[in-house]
Amino acid sequence: MTNVPAPAWEQVKALLDEALERPEAERAAFVARRAAGDGALRAEVESLLAAWDRAESSGAITAAFDLPAPSGGEQDTARIGQVVGSWRLEALVGHGGMGVVYRGEHTDARLGQRAAVKLLRRDYRPEDLRRFRDEQRILARLEHPHIARMLDAGITEDGTPYLAMEYVEGEPLLEHCRSHRLDLHARLELFEAICMAVQAAHRSLIVHRDLKPSNLFVDASGAPRLLDFGIAKRLGDTGEVEDATRTGQHVLTPEYASPEQFRAEPPSTLSDVYSLGVVLHELLTGERPHRLAGLTAGQAERIVCTEEPRKPSSYAGPFARSLAGDLDLVVLTALAKEPSRRYASAADLADELRRFRAGLPIQARPDTIGYRARKFAGRNRGVLATLALVLLALVAGVVSTARQAQQTKRRFEQVRALANTLLFDIQSEIRDQPGMTPLRERIVNRATAHLAGLAEDAKRDPALRGELAAAYEQLGELQGDPSFASLGDLPGAIASYRQARVLRQQALADAPGDPVRLHALARVTARLATALSWGGDNAAAVTLASGALDTLTLLRRGQPADSALVVDEACVRIERGWFRIWASDLEPGTADVRAGIAVLDSMRARHSGNLDLALARAEATIDLTDGLKFANRYTDMAREIEPVIAELDTLALTHPAHVRLRRRQLGLMRQLGEAYEVFAPGKAEAIYRRAVAVAEQQYVVDASNFSTRRNLASCWNHLGGVLLDGGRPAEAIPALRRASAEQRWLFERDASNHSDGSNLSTSLMWESQCLTRLGRHEEAISRSLEALAVRESLLTRSAGDAANIGNLGSAAGAVGLAYLAEARDSRTPPARRPECWRAARTYFVRGAEVFERLKGGGALMDFWQQDHVRCLQGMAACDSALGTSRTRR
Repeated sequence: MTNVPAPAWEQVKALLDEALERPEAERAAFVARRAAGDGALRAEVESLLAAWDRAESSGAITAAFDLPAPSGGEQDTARIGQVVGSWRLEALVGHGGMGVVYRGEHTDARLGQRAAVKLLRRDYRPEDLRRFRDEQRILARLEHPHIARMLDAGITEDGTPYLAMEYVEGEPLLEHCRSHRLDLHARLELFEAICMAVQAAHRSLIVHRDLKPSNLFVDASGAPRLLDFGIAKRLGDTGEVEDATRTGQHVLTPEYASPEQFRAEPPSTLSDVYSLGVVLHELLTGERPHRLAGLTAGQAERIVCTEEPRKPSSYAGPFARSLAGDLDLVVLTALAKEPSRRYASAADLADELRRFRAGLPIQARPDTIGYRARKFAGRNRGVLATLALVLLALVAGVVSTARQAQQTKRRFEQVRALANTLLFDIQSEIRDQPGMTPLRERIVNRATAHLAGLAEDAKRDPALRGELAAAYEQLGELQGDPSFASLGDLPGAIASYRQARVLRQQALADAPGDPVRLHALARVTARLATALSWGGDNAAAVTLASGALDTLTLLRRGQPADSALVVDEACVRIERGWFRIWASDLEPGTADVRAGIAVLDSMRARHSGNLDLALARAEATIDLTDGLKFANRYTDMAREIEPVIAELDTLALTHPAHVRLRRRQLGLMRQLGEAYEVFAPGKAEAIYRRAVAVAEQQYVVDASNFSTRRNLASCWNHLGGVLLDGGRPAEAIPALRRASAEQRWLFERDASNHSDGSNLSTSLMWESQCLTRLGRHEEAISRSLEALAVRESLLTRSAGDAANIGNLGSAAGAVGLAYLAEARDSRTPPARRPECWRAARTYFVRGAEVFERLKGGGALMDFWQQDHVRCLQGMAACDSALGTSRTRR
């Protein structure tokens, strides 16, 4: 039995894809050449190619709709008890169109892990194998708490591919709602979570194409899970239309398929929106919008493509009265025959349902005075006396010409198309992919011009504000958000986030108290705070983050089951803690970070394996250990980091090219190295060298990316530092110069980025120390003066920031040490020594004054105590030397 664990399967898939692009006669030689030295990889790819060839020559059986399910029986049950990869097949779960699914138990009983193991049926066809490969590639990309994740993939001895999925213990959606007697509110809330799982797939450019209740499970905790991406399709794949479609086949489930699926049109996210509408219809009424049982393919296509469904409220059922009006319109909008008339995304559908549950006006309904008045009355039964004023205000809002309405709609569609296609779909796709800087530049250039033309219209058109704000948020991330791979334009990012925040505030003024708009405003405020902190303005960052946190806490109390609110509140609390730590407010800052971590750990216990939560936890660990470092708690630093970095190392095996994961790894390696420097220097050098290797790999792929260069510089800086501390200054200098070259490049292009300037100054100071130890005093003084100049330029941008003030003191002391070393060197000409003593004293005094000012204000952290002492000792040495000189004179 051949087992390909997840990391090896990534290599297998990549090499197999390349081989299949070549003529059949060249494939074997190509694989032998590319897999030279890796016999296992070569064997796996050759085995899968052989399976492909068998499938290609076996012919295909077409079907009108779904592929015929296998008969099962002895062939399928015979596999029970076999070991497939790491899984022992325990029971037959079911049959799919192209495969058989078993419940599997991990062969290592200590893990106690189950999986749904899917194997291609024995008589699989070429298109089955293609779709199976597509499913594996798609599942490997998806990470979301409501999407069942892939655990493993491989091939059996007889060449049958398999994949192991997370086994979901629970019930299908409709059965769960019936057995638990869920009311309307609970059903809608459950469905909203499903929509957001579908939206996550869409943002990865994946269309599910088979959304139906049997593929939507609710697990034991009550959380929905999206299953079975067997006929899913990635937008932008070569040949967007499924092979089966090109030959006249329709791979679909007719009761839930969209009109465009029946017409064999290319897949789109709006097709999934239609299928969600069918599921929602059935969830609320117990009936599907069209009855297709027993019909021919042509009859079913005619009904779905031409006949309008009844209003959901016309069906007899417990929710009929509640469905009349808004929910009728929501469902029918999702089921519109023309894709352009549906909700633009699954997220929009979820947002519409949230608005309904909150008693707010829905977006699908024409914005009439009477409708808004009814919604107002429903939410505010005690204040109907003010309704006349509301009506007067609304009258002014709806008096417009038909021409103005058409223009508004055109502009709204422009920004929606930009946000969803350019800034959301594409940016989501490339966010964690290496080598995407040129594409980010094109997106920013195009988006900047487009959004500028719409900003004025948004002042007069409330409908544009939310969409335009979201677009500016994505633009800010692309321009220079330090939390993501970006173009390094921090001022541009700050400007975009500020513009988005203004638009969010205006949108909230249109609907005061709207929880969706409050949440959106809090999120953009937090992003602006982070950008300002990286620019050195921690005081402003703390103020903004505190306001955002207050809003999120209030919202979360009203919606305690909303996982997005819970996570956002925790992450903003962590960020505020980090700002406080860097503002020398260690105790409350560390408390904030630990409180947020406790929430993340609780969420991770309920959503194990979620990559985004794992990365958030890793980032929080970096923030926490900043506080521990400033308090000189290096052993505690290592204790916090070691288990987190081990987890990320495991995740990196299945996500080898994930940019954010690699960045978090590097951040943790650097922090762990700093801790080891204090009590295990040998370990520090090893982990820094490992970090440099990872950073260099990223640099080769995307050398033009600011974040990539920043990470590389930081790794070289830390390696140089540990070599310096280890008494190897000659080895340290090349590492520190590599670091400062990258940091200088970054700082010259964005002088507002405090972090880049601070790191450059540190590298220059350490190089100065190396040069001093080697007796190269002139160079040492030059480097230390450059470091001080950088610190001075940073202080002009954030004069009240304690971290900047303290670092300026350290830089001044470093210049003093460089002059002091030259004064004490026996090779220094006697005539120059008094000049060196006087210069050294000047800089020691300057440093000491800085530290005394911080000490008087209670802001002198332990981190700077040693530098303060050095300045005082240096002053004493200079006074002694200069006094001796005067006596002799």
